[in-house]
Amino acid sequence: SRERLLEEAAGNPLALIELPSALRLDAGRDAWLPHHLPLSARLEGAFAARLPDLPGATRALLLVAAADDGVASLAELLRATEIVQGVPVGVDALTPAISARLAEAEGGQLRFRHPLARSAVYQTASISERQAVHVALAEVFDGQPDRSAWHRAAATIGEDESVALELEAVAERAQRRGAIAAAIAALERSAELSSNPEPKAERLLRAAESAAELSRLDVAARLLQEAEQIA
Repeated sequence: SRERLLEEAAGNPLALIELPSALRLDAGRDAWLPHHLPLSARLEGAFAARLPDLPGATRALLLVAAADDGVASLAELLRATEIVQGVPVGVDALTPAISARLAEAEGGQLRFRHPLARSAVYQTASISERQAVHVALAEVFDGQPDRSAWHRAAATIGEDESVALELEAVAERAQRRGAIAAAIAALERSAELSSNPEPKAERLLRAAESAAELSRLDVAARLLQEAEQIA
């Protein structure tokens, strides 16, 4: 957690001060940090102040990039933005974001100039806007089951057993390649999406076993407690 906070703060003094309180970190519990870190009002204002002045296509492109895991090519991000906007979107949509020093193009990819700009863009978007970009990214990554499943899960509010099953398969593939932390995350999200108590509890138990394998006993204990509450 400490390493992730330092990485996201990227030397910004305000971020170093405000991120721990925004995350409400408990010093006695080594928690998993969310993919998009929640920002305080001051941090959000610092990193998202220029967003309202940008053209709609540029804001949409930045939100698509913020919703992605940072692996997508600029071409893939543009395709997803076109799905969201419903009209063709060219690479020139990135120019205002570059001028505003929010992002840059590097090696065929869109990079945020500061890690917290990604979180700020995502946090300022509405739930419906976030859902739309995750649906679009799931469509763009249709041939990549792990990535498309995560985006479908991110677009889902409430329970959806079909998406839960997709994430369970993601966890199995992660387990086979030794990506235990990724398997835990997929199983836990799969359990959240499950509408059936029995597979929900089973997924939590499997996630707890994997957390114990990583010596994350605090996480394992929490997951076991959640599974017991279901049973």
